[in-house]
Amino acid sequence: MSWKNTVTTTMEAIRKSVAEQLQAAPAWAVLSHEKPDGDTLGCASALIGLAKRLGKKCLWLGVSPYPHQYAFLPHAEDYVDLSTAQVLEEWARETFLFVAVDTSNPERGPLATPEFKRCFSPSALINIDHHADNTRYGTTNLVDTDASASAEALCDLFDVGGWSISRDEARALYVALITDNGRFSFSSTTPRSFRCALRLLEAGVEPWEIADHLNKNFNPGTLPLWGRGLTRMELFADGACALVWLAEDDFAQTRTTHGDTENFVNWIMRIRGVQIGALCVEASPDVRVSLRTSRPLNARELAAQFGGGGHDQAAGCKIRACLPEAVGALKRAMASYAERFSRPR
Repeated sequence: MSWKNTVTTTMEAIRKSVAEQLQAAPAWAVLSHEKPDGDTLGCASALIGLAKRLGKKCLWLGVSPYPHQYAFLPHAEDYVDLSTAQVLEEWARETFLFVAVDTSNPERGPLATPEFKRCFSPSALINIDHHADNTRYGTTNLVDTDASASAEALCDLFDVGGWSISRDEARALYVALITDNGRFSFSSTTPRSFRCALRLLEAGVEPWEIADHLNKNFNPGTLPLWGRGLTRMELFADGACALVWLAEDDFAQTRTTHGDTENFVNWIMRIRGVQIGALCVEASPDVRVSLRTSRPLNARELAAQFGGGGHDQAAGCKIRACLPEAVGALKRAMASYAERFSRPR
């Protein structure tokens, strides 16, 4: 499935085009990426809320189970997991404007699934994202690489469309914003990030409430799961690299899911001297890898060696191999990459 890119010359023109298309379309289908995080879920939640306020029919599609950590987001009950969905055919008769949010390429979301292809044939697709490695796969591509999160791009889009932001939409966008820029700690954070946050607070967000939802939602087995990983932690490349891994049995024995690993890799980066942190999770036939780096090292460059991508300091990839082979290959790549920055210049 492919689309011809819409040619526009400025970000302002793209925002205006997207706003006009959304306003004109009677039905929206919002698409979130696999293993959804706060940015894709928060942005999608806000768009579903806006669609309902504007009297649009709406559908929210994903390709992974909805993570329990974000069950508090508005409209979470509307999320449809394509891996288990049984009722898509009834939507196939509807003419949707499709909107992919925070998804750098179509293979990461519903567009590539047999279920989607069986039921839908999009004539228009809006691609809203902020990843520098976005493949511009939409008919209209609002790819704002200066934004620390796709939430920033959506806040600007609300302005261009002349749409107010309701309290529920603001809460969803605030979650999207702070989970993707590390609560304003990542290098992608700019004054624009704080202006976006200010607008959302003025719309009714209470940071303490969001913090409680995000910080106090572990399953009973989450810390035991993390403990298993930490007991296997390996430090190498003179302490510049740290890696932990989790096997499929670890999830079964702690009664957890892959969603319970969110933010685990960030804790590895708290070790003094670590410049690259990695979490490997067995998910046969692949091993899923989450990467974090400190500047000037670039997580996206490292992930790209395995066909992955993401942000400068936070990225991911999949390695098609058994767990020991994947861990070995990743360790070699991490050590080699770290060495490039340790050599005298």
